[in-house]
Amino acid sequence: RCEFIEAPLATQEQIVRFHTQEHYDGLVKLFEESDTLSKCTDENKNRGRWGVVTIDGDTRIMPYTQNAMLRAAGAVCLGKH
Repeated sequence: RCEFIEAPLATQEQIVRFHTQEHYDGLVKLFEESDTLSKCTDENKNRGRWGVVTIDGDTRIMPYTQNAMLRAAGAVCLGKH
């Protein structure tokens, strides 16, 4: 029998147990940039960005990435089997 358990959002404290504070701070800045770019302004529309931020050649984040990342980390910290 399967039981659905909604993964909690990981906290900053939980994330920095496994990553450096600098890594966490960098992600926060990227998510802030994504949030800014997701606003429907003419400048963002003309640049074709719509909240997408490129981290490297094959990694991009967008407005819903932060929630997905925090839930994935929260699920790991929850540790349910």
